[in-house]
Amino acid sequence: MSELFAILRCTWALLAAALLGRWFLRDLTMARARRAPWYRAYLTLPGFLILLAVFLPVAIWFLRRY
Repeated sequence: MSELFAILRCTWALLAAALLGRWFLRDLTMARARRAPWYRAYLTLPGFLILLAVFLPVAIWFLRRY
């Protein structure tokens, strides 16, 4: 039964990542169509969540190490 829950957790994580990626890509496409600066898509909510997902593990690792 625990294997089933592990598979479900992985599935939900992948689904959430796919939805966040599509949301970010839509904002990036709209920013490019408006000829906004390259960083404009990262100032939206999905862009911020992606940056947080990338930098939070690095920050935790750094703070634990030093």
